[in-house]
Amino acid sequence: MRSQLAAGGGVSRSQEEEEEEEEEEEEEEEEEEEEEEEEESADHRRRRRRRRRMKKRRRRRRKRSQQITGGGGGGVSRSQLEEDLDWMWINPEPSPSLRRAT
Repeated sequence: MRSQLAAGGGVSRSQEEEEEEEEEEEEEEEEEEEEEEEEESADHRRRRRRRRRMKKRRRRRRKRSQQITGGGGGGVSRSQLEEDLDWMWINPEPSPSLRRAT
């Protein structure tokens, strides 16, 4: 474009400035779009990480509760287990509820 101007071409100064402004605007729009895409992907990654963390937490809690209650279903309740442990701490012989279980 400038070579046309240098050679006495037909492109006026204002047209060149307009074209440069348009190019700059297009570049800015492209940069903004790229930034938005980066923000979206970062947000998406954050959400995915959070989802994974929550899943792991749930899995850990489920495992922990199964260990305490002795698997699924008719295990010993946590309060009963704590009661039995207290009893065992004080008395060397098993508690009445433990005798029933065995």
